[in-house]
Order: sequence, then C-alpha cells, then structure tokens
Amino acid sequence: MDLSVKLPKTCHGTSSAESYFVSRTFFSAGVRSLVHFLAGISRSIAVLKSLLVLAVALAASAGLAATLPPGTSVIGASSTLTIPSSAFYHTIIGNSPADGSVQGLNPPVFKWIYNEDVSLSSSSSYRIFRFQLTTNGNFATPYWNIVCSNNFYNFLPPITNSDGSPFQGTISWHIIYMDASQNVVGTGSTHTFTLTPTATLWDRSMLADPNYLRNIAGTHPHMWFNPGNLAAMSTFLQTKPWPTSGQGYSSQTSVATYYQGQSWWADKSITNLQGAALLAAVDGAQRVAFCYYMSGSNSVWDIHGAATTLDYFATSFRQKGWDMLDPYSVDPGSEDGFATAYDWLYPFMTPAQRSNVLYTVKSLAQYAAYGNAWYYLSTPAVTNRVYTNALQTLYYSAGKTAVSHERMSCPVGLQCCIATMGEDQDMLNLFPLFMNYSFAQFDPYQGDEGRGYSEQANFKFDREFGSAALACVQFPEAKLWMNPIFTNLGTFFANFEPVGWQSTMEPWGDLGYGFLSQWYNTRYFDLALITQNGAIYRQYLRAWNFRQNAPDVYPLGGEAFLPFYFPTPLEADWTESTYFDPVRGWAMSSLYKPSDWNAFTNGVGFVFQARPGGSRIEHSSFTDGQVELWAYGANCVAAGSAGGYAKHPMYYNGLMVNGIGMMNPVPPVDPVYSKFLIFTNNQNFTYAAADLTKGFNRTNYQTPGLGNMTYPFYTYASNTVPYVSNIQRHVVFPHKKYLVIYDQMQTTQPAKFQWLWHVLEPTVTMNAANAAFTYTCTNDYNRSNVTVYVQHIVNPSLMTITNVAGTNLCKYNPFTGENYMGLDNDTGPFMNNVIWAYNNTPTTDWHFMTVIYPVKWGDSPPVITRIDDYTVKVQKGGLTDTINFAPSGYQPTLTLQLQAGPNPPQNLHIGP
Repeated sequence: MDLSVKLPKTCHGTSSAESYFVSRTFFSAGVRSLVHFLAGISRSIAVLKSLLVLAVALAASAGLAATLPPGTSVIGASSTLTIPSSAFYHTIIGNSPADGSVQGLNPPVFKWIYNEDVSLSSSSSYRIFRFQLTTNGNFATPYWNIVCSNNFYNFLPPITNSDGSPFQGTISWHIIYMDASQNVVGTGSTHTFTLTPTATLWDRSMLADPNYLRNIAGTHPHMWFNPGNLAAMSTFLQTKPWPTSGQGYSSQTSVATYYQGQSWWADKSITNLQGAALLAAVDGAQRVAFCYYMSGSNSVWDIHGAATTLDYFATSFRQKGWDMLDPYSVDPGSEDGFATAYDWLYPFMTPAQRSNVLYTVKSLAQYAAYGNAWYYLSTPAVTNRVYTNALQTLYYSAGKTAVSHERMSCPVGLQCCIATMGEDQDMLNLFPLFMNYSFAQFDPYQGDEGRGYSEQANFKFDREFGSAALACVQFPEAKLWMNPIFTNLGTFFANFEPVGWQSTMEPWGDLGYGFLSQWYNTRYFDLALITQNGAIYRQYLRAWNFRQNAPDVYPLGGEAFLPFYFPTPLEADWTESTYFDPVRGWAMSSLYKPSDWNAFTNGVGFVFQARPGGSRIEHSSFTDGQVELWAYGANCVAAGSAGGYAKHPMYYNGLMVNGIGMMNPVPPVDPVYSKFLIFTNNQNFTYAAADLTKGFNRTNYQTPGLGNMTYPFYTYASNTVPYVSNIQRHVVFPHKKYLVIYDQMQTTQPAKFQWLWHVLEPTVTMNAANAAFTYTCTNDYNRSNVTVYVQHIVNPSLMTITNVAGTNLCKYNPFTGENYMGLDNDTGPFMNNVIWAYNNTPTTDWHFMTVIYPVKWGDSPPVITRIDDYTVKVQKGGLTDTINFAPSGYQPTLTLQLQAGPNPPQNLHIGP
C-alpha cells in the first residue's frame, strides 16, 4: 500500500513576539488525521506492513526527486528557513520589528542599534535619535517624527488611517542618528513590516503625556495601592492567602513590630549602622507604613516614626556614598524599597524630610542613568551629585547590550521615577529612559542565555520583572501586560523545563548550583496573572514542591499585590509540545506537552541551541550547538562544570575543531554567529538544523568577564580556527522517542574534528570497537535508572572514541592540553565521563552521525544497525526506522523512513 502525505512546510516570517510555536498538525489532502487514518486502516488490516516515507531535502537537487521512493515529499533549498532580521546583532539590541514581518500588535515593540554604523558599537559616542515612520513610503511627511534619547521608544498609539481604522498597507521606518547637539551624523536603513488584519490595538501614547503621569504620581500613596482602592486592598490582603508560603499579612505585622522595637527606630543612631543593618532600616520603614495603611491607620503603627526612620536612613545612605554605587554592590531590593517607602510615607514626612529623602532617591536614579555607564557615562566625573556633564555611551551600556548589572539599575531607576516624578521634573524627564528599557531590554534571553539560572536571576522581583509588574498596575490605560516578553518568558521556560523537572544539576552551566526548576519560583504565578495565561498557571501549579522554594521574594515589592489586580486564570494546557525561536536561538520538542506530568516523567524531550548573537561572554556560555535530552524522569545529558570555567566550550555537548570550540568576539563583527537552517515538526518527528560555522574561534583575544574562562589558550594564535568553512548540526527526533544527530564539518585545511558527550555518573560502558557506549542516569522519581544507548554510524577504523574517565580529568582537553582542574576553586560535582569521538586522520571534510536512544527501565534495548556511513536502521518495539543523510553541497539531504505505529502507550501517570 502506498501512503502518500505531504510534509508540513518549514516556518517563515515572524509573529508579533518573533517566536515560533510550531503546529504539530500533520495533514494530507482529504486525510483529517494521520493517526485516525491509520486507526481506520488497522480495523480492517491485521498487520500493518506499510512504511510512512518522509523526506526533507535541505539542498535543492533536480536529480534528487527522481531517485526518491514514490509518495515522498521534498523540501528544496527555497524552503530553508530565513532568519528574521531582528536576529542580526542580537546581543547589541538589533532592529525590531523584523523586516518583512507580519505583526499581530499595533504598534509592535520598536528598538534599534545604537550607532549608525554597527562597527562603532564599541565606541563611546553619544547619540540622539529621530525615529521616523511612514505609511506611504515617503519620509518627507512622516506619520511619526519622534526625537528620543534612547534606542528603544514605545510610547506610541496604534497606526491608523485618517478615519481611525487600522492601517493595512506596508509600513516603513528608519532612524536618523544625531550627535549631542542634534547634528545629523547618519541615517539607518529603511525597515518595513505589515500588520495582520486582526492586529490587536495597543495604545501606549499616554506614557508620553506629562499630565497623565503627574496625575498618577502626584497622589501619595500610588505605588501598588492608592486612596481609591485602599479599603478593598486591605480587605483582600488580610483575608486572602499570599502566593508565597509562610508570607501573609500576619507575618508582615510581626516583622513590622520587630522593627519598631529596635533601638535605632526613629533615632539618629541609624547613621551609625553598617551594611545589612542599615538596609534593615528602610525595610522597617516600608513595612510599618504598609501595616499602617492596611490596618486602617490604627494607633499600633508608628507612622511618623517610620517617616523619621526613612529620613535618617536617606542621610546615612547618601553619606556612605551608596547612592553612587552600582545597585548590585548595595542591594537592588532595598533600593526598590526606598522608592516605595518614599511614596507611602510622603503624607507623613515634614517638608524637610521629603526634601532630604527625595534628594537621595533622585541621586539613585540619576546615577543609574548617568553615573555608572550602564546607560550613559558622565564625563568628566560628576562632583556634588550635579549631572550636567557631557555624556558618553560605553559598549556595556543598556543602549548597546544586555549586561547583568544594568538589570538592577533599570528597575531601581524606574521605581524611583514612579515614586517621585509627581514632585520633580528631572525624575519626570528620566522616566522615558527607564520605562522604554522595560519594553525593549527586559529580556532574559538576550544577555545571559546559555545558563538556565541566569534567566531565573533576571526574572527576580528586584530586577526588571518587578518594575515591569509595577508599571502594569501603575498605568492601567497603557495595558502593559500586552508586552510580548511576558508570554515569551512563560512559553520558553515551559518547554525548557517540563513539569516534574527537579534535577539539582544545571544543564546549561554551573553544576551543583541547583537553580532548577525555575517553576518553583512564585514569579510564574505572577506571570500567569499578568498574562491571564491558564497554561502558565497550570505549569506553575504542577511544578514539584514549588511552595518550598520561592527564592528572592520581596513581599512588599509586588508579590502580594498582583492577585488583587489580576484574577487567577482558569487552568489550561499548552497547545503545543514544541517551541521554536530563531531570533534568540532555541528549538525544543517533547513527546508530551510541557504541562503534562508525562512530559518529563514518562516522555522524551530535547533542547537545541543555536544563538544568532552567540555568547555575550561575561556571564553566558559558549554552548551553541549543544543538545540536551531528558527521558522518563531522568536528565540524560550532563554538561557544564563548577566555578568560573563553567562557560568554557569544552564543558558542553558540542563540537570542536583541533580541540577548539565556540568563541565569538565582543563586540560582534558579524550579524549572526549561529543560525537555524530549518525546523519541521509534526506528530511523528521533529527536525531542526543549524549552521554554527561563524561561532567557532576565529580571532585571537582574551575573554573578559567572570573567570576569564578560556585564558590563555584561546589567546594563542595557533588555537584560532579561521579555516573552518562549514559546521552544521542536524537533530532528528523520530517518534519523539530518540535522537539522530548528524554533524557536517568542513575546513580549508586538514583538521581533526571532535564530538563531545558528558556523563555525570560513573556508569559508562564503552564499546570502542563499534564506536558505541551505554550509560545509565538516575531517575528523579526513585524508579529504576534510564539506560541511554549511543552509537556512531561510522566505519570504526576511521574514528576513535574514547572516554576520558575520572573526575581528575574532567577538565582536561587532550587536543590542546588545557587543564582547569583546581584553578577556579571548584568543589564539584565533577563529570565522571567525558567522551571524545574524533577522526583518526586529519581531513578537510568529516561528519559524525550518532544515534542516542534512551530506554525506560525494564524495556528492551534498540537494535541500531549501520547500513553505511550515512545511513542507519533503528529497530525497537516492532518498528523499523531508516534515516539517511546524503551529502549535497552546502547542506545535506535527509530522508526518513519511519514505520507507522500506534500512539505511545500512556501507562504511567504521576500527579500531585
């Protein structure tokens, strides 16, 4: 029987969020569902003998179609994925929306590269921008003509026709770059996009209206609650459970009572306090003010003492010079609390106290904007806290790249502005800078991606998320909950960490830190509220033991207030089991949807990374090309290291050339370092392919940042690999049960190519003669271990596969001589196995083809048969699959013959 179906097309264009949530639909003409179709056949045919023959061709070949079996569909080179332009220079902001994209928000979020010439990114030039948009292609009479001081501007109304109806034609925009005197120095390229006919209108223009802002900020209190909703808020917080276990109204009154009993309370001796003891004073003032308001102003709470405490605290804070320090070195949570306390205590402070506290709060915000180079650097150095000097922008400014410390400066600056701009014009003037940042740069993917915990760290309430959440309720008319980043956050982590993930091992970086799972953090409850997304809420509820692990909670920073403004959504399931984002560079797929308990505990899934921006070096890891795998309740792949060297490319499950791996310069000199070539997904398999060529170390320089993790080896000219001409990784996920990885590696001079796989536990059994090995990995749910079968499809005489076993060798590179054991004060845990596969004879053209098959306890092993160096047959459970990669110019051609079978049995369910 000939069963002919069409393969779904690969993805093109971008959505408004510039992410792809790829449909699992796998329909042919006249066949509603392949599964239903096969089920109907099986009723009348006792034994299904047919094969479903699928082919994905990544290189167009006129002769190829004639050689394929009947019924095979071919996707030629014209269907190769086009990377959105918003992925170019992504680590230095890039330009958004993407050229030619179709946007679902009217207007979308806008941002652009800081300098008119990307090569000037490392310069300290100061720029002012004229943001012009036109609906008729003529910039002589633009629709918008906005001058702004930062390279992201989003205080915008919808784009409409003259009669107010949404505009439906092509929209063009560009940036005119100006110097500090507004002299034109250059004009950027013209960008275009269109809007969907049903694009959601998103008016944020009121944020540019000083009267609107003053009307809100001129009333105290206005942060989180105000005179109009105070009574309802009080009832809500005293009668409803708080999201964080152990936190509630009574716990706040206990802490506030404790603070009122301290010897320094409302006393000048506060100025003698140091460190955390001094920061406790602002926390005390804030909590007593909170209890005063929530209790109906009873006599228990010393509200005037709280005002006096805040006044003394402000003086001491300023005397110590903490207002002119990076918030990271002080405490961003305490500095956020400073702003809240000012707002809540404003009616009870004397004019002198208000002036003193405002002076310090203002200094905090101005330093965040002008003093520490996270935005602009004042030159020469500022004296007496008067910011009238000329400005510079260094490379590590918020306008140029995502830097970890700016992520604490932004929320501090924004919350200080929200607290005080009703009384101070300078703070009103600073508000657009910080608020626009929260639109464009509040993005945990953009800077520290590559280590999962970095995303979580930037998702703390004392960083961008806290100020963005506050703005959502502070300016309801702006509907800031529509910012796509909120939904992106939830969807990314849902697929990155399916329900049940509880590993203490960090798969994308430092081992042993135990930052996963992100979903244990109550921030995801906040995210579900803001987005009204029932799928995020369901995943949060199902996360194992989340109530016992809610780190970095600031109850008075918004955690308690959001449920008052946003109703709890009804639980829902994710619509897909697959996530694809070519802009930030992630592909993820699993057998079950991530909110299903089966996804981790009884299913298989993978994560594949190919970031166009590469690594930002300071914190992120050189991990592009890495594949992560989980199966049946176990993390099947280990990666990373302990200490500062965790970011080194040899600690990941990737590829190397002559022992040298991923490394890209800072600032970037190429628009893209890695990119996805194709992504195809349906109910029978997922296929992702990426080009990693330019991510390999091509220049000779040191790596700044934490640990300088590649020094000195990557500074040696002999260790650069500019001769790398083509490195690709292709990942196939047949039946969503196992992986077939094909690596195409080409150079312009003979080289040895390395393939790496790390196993944490000492369970590896090598079969070098067959280029294979097996190992077991511990099941997180105390069942029997999961066994992983790995086999290279190669003539074993051409390749060596070896296990550098033992924790004393886990940081040793046998090809370069690098050995980082003991150099970074690491304490483990360490890898017990680092498996290297490599060609015996240097060549300019090599490939690795590898089958990685995880097997549940008690289940039979697969039979993996090499047909030739490009073809493998995989047999298990009565199914026979044949996978072939045929070299064809730049990109290989993949042909899949997957035997049709029933849906995977759902014989194990683990619930709360």
